[in-house]
Amino acid sequence: MLSSNVSAQYTIEELQKSAQENYPLIDKYSLLEKSEEFTISNIDRQNLPQVTVVAQATYQSKVTGFPNQMKDIYSQMGIDLKGLNKDQYKAVVDVNQNIWDGGNISASKNIAKAENEVKVKETNLQIYEINKRVNDIFFSLLLLNASQKQNEIYRELLNANLEKVKSFVKNGVALTSDAQMIEVEILKSEQQLVSIESNKEAFLQMLSLLTGKDIKSSAMLLEPTINEYGFSGDIKSPELEIFDSRINLLNKRKEEIKASSMPRISAFVQGMYGNPGLNMFENMINDKWSWDYIAGLRLQWNISSLYYKKNRTKILDTDKEIINNQKETFLFNTNLKISQQQAMILKAEKVLSQDEKIIELRESIRKSGESKLKNGIIDITDLLNDISNENLAKTDRILHKTELLKSIYDLKFTTNN
Repeated sequence: MLSSNVSAQYTIEELQKSAQENYPLIDKYSLLEKSEEFTISNIDRQNLPQVTVVAQATYQSKVTGFPNQMKDIYSQMGIDLKGLNKDQYKAVVDVNQNIWDGGNISASKNIAKAENEVKVKETNLQIYEINKRVNDIFFSLLLLNASQKQNEIYRELLNANLEKVKSFVKNGVALTSDAQMIEVEILKSEQQLVSIESNKEAFLQMLSLLTGKDIKSSAMLLEPTINEYGFSGDIKSPELEIFDSRINLLNKRKEEIKASSMPRISAFVQGMYGNPGLNMFENMINDKWSWDYIAGLRLQWNISSLYYKKNRTKILDTDKEIINNQKETFLFNTNLKISQQQAMILKAEKVLSQDEKIIELRESIRKSGESKLKNGIIDITDLLNDISNENLAKTDRILHKTELLKSIYDLKFTTNN
């Protein structure tokens, strides 16, 4: 826990994590998890007894009946064969229990999981891309912070020389315009400082919104260490996981096609209440409602599914080839990008290695100019040029170092290493 008088400190990795956790899309993970849970739960319910209730009332133009000769014979025996009523009624409760479905339920569950995995991987990519936004803002702020410090050093140097020139003016060995020239440069540096502070405030506000943290201007952004950045060749980009998850989904769909062409076996019970009942002959004599049932095993096989099996499989194989082609194209472009980023890192390293020598020489030239000014053998314009050139060299070093760090993190982002 930081004390109140100590500025908050943030590393780029901490800010990346905060931005990901603060991103509204993060809630999608729990929603996807619930969606998958509900979907699989519904699929599992197909293994429960499936109950269907049917009620119907019909009127028929003709019904099954006895021949007239048979009616006459039974009539002589005192039995009236009324026959079936043309208006008939029936209520049926059908209970069907799956015994073997050829793997359809299992295939459906696997597809639901694979579809959810694709959505998760796509969400991973969207959240991972937040890192790029954080990187851009973080290194912009590092550059502004360093530029602000260099601006302060530059103004201190100008003010120190201004005091010397003012003393020369008092002693009559320098003109008032000489002091004014330095004052102009100080005002210019103050203008630059206003611009730096304004840009810094804008970037801090953006970073605060992105991470959900109230990042003050006094906060310290810890500069990453320039360490080994070698690329092992192992690309772990979230895009690759999306391609793999889509191929996995296609494989699960192929399993579903195979399962859909298999026969299904189930047990069933039908309970009926109606008029006529199953014993029609009895209802021909006695017009009454009856309870009946039928129980047994049922084999269902949609033979026509075999007609489409081969073509449906070929379609999925073609889709898989398309995805593999997209994956190869992505890898090709990514490797090109990695090569460019590695070249930028090497260039930035070489340029940065020369900055120290340039600064050392510029500083020596400036000190020599100050010494000459003290002895009255150099004009203010030359000295200001020396000071400006030294400041520019130091500013270039800040820029080159920031570019090197950003290039390293751009490479890390591209490879996810």
